[in-house]
Amino acid sequence: MRIPTVEASATTHMTGNFGIPAGARTAHGLVILAHGGGSSRGSYRNRYLAARLRLAVWATLRVDLLDSRERAADGDGLLRFDIARGRIDLADDSLAHVGAPTQLVVGAADVDTCLLSRPCAQRLAEPVTLQLVLGAGHAFEEPGAIGIVGECVTAWLTRQRRTDRFRRWWSSLPLWPSPPNAGNVAQSMG
Repeated sequence: MRIPTVEASATTHMTGNFGIPAGARTAHGLVILAHGGGSSRGSYRNRYLAARLRLAVWATLRVDLLDSRERAADGDGLLRFDIARGRIDLADDSLAHVGAPTQLVVGAADVDTCLLSRPCAQRLAEPVTLQLVLGAGHAFEEPGAIGIVGECVTAWLTRQRRTDRFRRWWSSLPLWPSPPNAGNVAQSMG
């Protein structure tokens, strides 16, 4: 899938992989997995996480924030997006304006990201969950770690989908009048 993006001087394209849940009539929603330097949408862990989300009936879109040309030019890692390294602290000015519930999943052995994530979580305006995966580092490469991440994320998404706050937030989006698959609950809110 090619996604048009607009830069100051020209329109470029970002490439992504879109996946829909097998056998489902509709998905609960779309989860976007954006990858910066040091990882890519094609890595095993990222493909696994997307597949786990689809098993829980969420559509997925995996995108790389750097294109192949930028990756090749970035041999020393200078173009890497800091968010890919867990540096949400660099978005400090914007954190209070986040309008959706947020989950941060951090490897507990990644001390730097743990230290940076806690104060950022406190600045988010909407409810936030900070989930630590014991024994896991930043990239969740340890045996079983990415499986735990998948279970944490799908359980959190399921809980969020059932809340009135999520339904109100979803309904505020211009493209969706009510949460998908909400049935009678969404109709009674009308």
